[in-house]
Amino acid sequence: LSMLDYSSDDADEIYNYFQEQASLIISGQVTYSIRDSFINGINIKKGDYISIYNHNIVAASKTKIDAVMAFLNSVEGIEDMEVCTLIVGKDVSVEEQEEAIRLIRETYPNMEVGIIEGKQEVYSFIISL
Repeated sequence: LSMLDYSSDDADEIYNYFQEQASLIISGQVTYSIRDSFINGINIKKGDYISIYNHNIVAASKTKIDAVMAFLNSVEGIEDMEVCTLIVGKDVSVEEQEEAIRLIRETYPNMEVGIIEGKQEVYSFIISL
């Protein structure tokens, strides 16, 4: 909430507006599997990168970038989204960042992509739409 709309003097109205807007944010994560598993009909091998959406595993991929794209492809209405923010983990190289941006822009040409160097340990990417 870096900017505040002062078009209303009613604090409750402003609060409710921000609550409503926050509820529209979609987020996902990419992390790695620590063991073989079978969840939600998905066969996951130790070392695979898993895409998480709404607290559910939606894909297992061999690369971080494939996992990012699998997450995005699982989001209903993704074609209408305008902004994608990637919070990049400690294990993501500059080349992987560039590849993720390139593929997202190629696949969703109307989407603006931003990077934040989060350097988090567990999640290769935290994705916000």
